[in-house]
Amino acid sequence: MNTGDHVAVSFISENRTEFSGIHFAGNGIIDRLEDNRVFGHLYSGQPFMCDPTDVSVNVDIHNLDKYYQLLLELKLASHAEIELIKSKSLEDPQLLNMAEFGLYIFAHFQSLINAMAQQIAVSEFQRIQDEFTNGRVFLVDA
Repeated sequence: MNTGDHVAVSFISENRTEFSGIHFAGNGIIDRLEDNRVFGHLYSGQPFMCDPTDVSVNVDIHNLDKYYQLLLELKLASHAEIELIKSKSLEDPQLLNMAEFGLYIFAHFQSLINAMAQQIAVSEFQRIQDEFTNGRVFLVDA
């Protein structure tokens, strides 16, 4: 878990305020790790602080170079724009949030597509194996 990682958080607030006992959940970005606590903000901008066990990493922002490269190849962003996103130098924090969220969505969908392709391949292999086992597939010498 690192600063900049895209995460899902889920915890019950225990801060002795009006929010105590309220379930807090959402997706966002880690801003800092300090004193065995995770500080960050949801994509909506709402800040959070919780125990590391309440956080699961969705996309490690430090391993997104292949997605940055793909954005360049597809001409969805210029090299200068990508450098601004990577260095968190965009002047408008909401624009930076949107850019990081867009990148997260892009990476997340890519991983979902890869997982679906894997499931389809396994399913097809199983179907062919079942047909072969049940004698419905015949091998023919050419």
